[in-house]
Amino acid sequence: SIAVAEGDAVSAGALLLTIESMKLQTAITATHAARVAELRVAPGDHFDQGSPLVRLESPAADGQEGGRS
Repeated sequence: SIAVAEGDAVSAGALLLTIESMKLQTAITATHAARVAELRVAPGDHFDQGSPLVRLESPAADGQEGGRS
């Protein structure tokens, strides 16, 4: 299951998604505060070990400081 959407701001330790393998569920969390730049999987997708699942970038990486002009 996917707990975030592209564009969401997340803090370190925030749940990004939960994957299931051989009936075991594993929580994937953010390693640092960031913005979800891209989700590379959808519910039900199959993927190989080591595949990138989500791309995070610095919250200000898009050049917008909190969306204010």
